[in-house]
Amino acid sequence: MADARAHRAVRTIGFAGVTPPPVSSTSAELARLFEAASVDGYLYARDLGSGSEIGHRADDLVVLASVFKLAVLLELYRQAATGTVDLEERVTIPATRRTRGPTGISMMRHEVSMSWRDLAQIMIAVSDNTATDVVMERVGLESINALLARMGLSETRLVGDCKAVLAEYVAGCGVPIEKLLAGSPIELDPEVMQRNRALLPSLTTRGTPRQIARLLEVIWSGDLLSKALADDMRSILLSQVWPHRLRSGFAGDVRVAGKTGSLGNVRNEAGIVVYPDGATYAVAVFTRARHYLPHAPEADAVIGTAALMAVDELRAAAKTA
Repeated sequence: MADARAHRAVRTIGFAGVTPPPVSSTSAELARLFEAASVDGYLYARDLGSGSEIGHRADDLVVLASVFKLAVLLELYRQAATGTVDLEERVTIPATRRTRGPTGISMMRHEVSMSWRDLAQIMIAVSDNTATDVVMERVGLESINALLARMGLSETRLVGDCKAVLAEYVAGCGVPIEKLLAGSPIELDPEVMQRNRALLPSLTTRGTPRQIARLLEVIWSGDLLSKALADDMRSILLSQVWPHRLRSGFAGDVRVAGKTGSLGNVRNEAGIVVYPDGATYAVAVFTRARHYLPHAPEADAVIGTAALMAVDELRAAAKTA
């Protein structure tokens, strides 16, 4: 019974066939902003109250990188809502079960035991790759993609877990993974990297800014879940520790709940922005830098600046409506 309700709810909030409102002329200003930061930029922002939106290349396919973990989170909680997963059940992850990554369990040397709920927490809060892959083994890649399809997010698709995407990326770099993860200031060959399958949206885990913002809207609304599960999922999104992208654009009294993603020259973040007056916005910003250095502060900074520009215009439009 619960499973049937969840499936019906997904269909009722699907987005296939929806005609979006006109995209704002702010796109030209955003283009100049991204160019000044030496990145290709893609953005979509939506006022969840009025439905007003702003976009710049909002329907282009982009590499999601770790932003895809939002879809994993939603499917885990959907399965919890149907009774398929018990979030309090503990799972033991042996020392031999690791996916490379710079945070969380991926960096630990010994056996770890925690609940499915806490694995979800570190999957989002610190973007733990091992936690993500263990959760994906539990809920299933096909189930995640089926959920996205039922929601009408036809351009958003996962091709594999973190381990698979990372292996594809390393194979395309021609550089040992230890050197890549060390964060040493190496410049990868741009001509080689342009053929890297993990950085080609048509061949890797992908989506569009508009569809990722819609995914966030569903997560934030909690329409598929009980109030308790929805509140818990929102608390996980609010726990992300990285302040240097979306968060950097907004004053301290504005709450930002989101998920970053980084791979090669890709720097992304998608999140929900909540103002003290209750106005709430879904914002997705994706960038591709012109170089392949391990750090891209200009790309990080422009994500927050571009998000603020878009939200400022939506707020101004709401006041004059």
